Amino acid sequence: MQKDIAEKRLEDYEDVFADIFNTVLFDGEEVLLPENLKALPTESYYQDETGQWRQRWRDVTKKDVQNDVVLNIFGIENQTDRDNTMPVRVMGYDFTSYARQVQDKMKENEKAGNPAVVKKLHDGQKLAPVITLVLSFDTKGWPSPLSLKDMIEISAKKLEPYVQDYKINLIDLSRLSDEVVGRFRSDFRFVAEYMAEKSAKEKLARLKEAGNRHIDHPLELLDMLGALTSDRRFWEIKEIVLGRAEKGAVNMCDVVDLIEQEGIQKGIQEGVQKVIRNLLQMGMNEEDICKAAECRPEMVEAVRKTLS
Repeated sequence: MQKDIAEKRLEDYEDVFADIFNTVLFDGEEVLLPENLKALPTESYYQDETGQWRQRWRDVTKKDVQNDVVLNIFGIENQTDRDNTMPVRVMGYDFTSYARQVQDKMKENEKAGNPAVVKKLHDGQKLAPVITLVLSFDTKGWPSPLSLKDMIEISAKKLEPYVQDYKINLIDLSRLSDEVVGRFRSDFRFVAEYMAEKSAKEKLARLKEAGNRHIDHPLELLDMLGALTSDRRFWEIKEIVLGRAEKGAVNMCDVVDLIEQEGIQKGIQEGVQKVIRNLLQMGMNEEDICKAAECRPEMVEAVRKTLS
């Protein structure tokens, strides 16, 4: 749940959302503009062919509006672990978006006093395309299924041409090339760079290479990196980073330095706690322990409680 929320919060920013689609769909060209994006409800309802109301949830979805016309509908689905039902899930999400467009156009026709009662839509009325990206944060990869047909066992070869397929647009973040990663312009580039490396040490080193690159959404970025890695240091430095952000720009080099300092301080603290523990077990009194370990009585008492 924590990962889902953290991922959505960063991606919900228009500049980040547009950047993801521009990088993937348009080779980094700024075709989709943040100012043209309007949020759509992630919770949607539709009526099926029997008239029953159905409900679906999406991670992040927005419409591209220009001159009051909806040109495209874009959606993002995040996957930390592989889901073998993803083609069916995405097909359902996209269907809901198309069904909602049909209903909206029918209502518009009715309101204008020109309903298409039998045909539902007038000849020439078009729907906006719905494009969903599945962002995979699974470092193990996603070999299959990538389409509906990957999930289906077709009993007779002659049936195959009649079985409709539905493919997912999978973006495997841990396997993006450096060229593609370099096209990101928003804070999401830090996420892509982090995902590109294998070990925790390499990941931090890659982030540090970002140097003085500015962070636009420090709180959401740190939450996302912390959730993806389970490295609590990203959360522990948030107050310091946000304090600096209020005074001016924050860059990734500052963040990595703070994380490394946090790690050093944690290591020192763990070392002091180990010394205190050993001295307590030897029967040394509190005053002597404070002198030997150069610590406060409160720390001695805290360690004592872990032994009881």
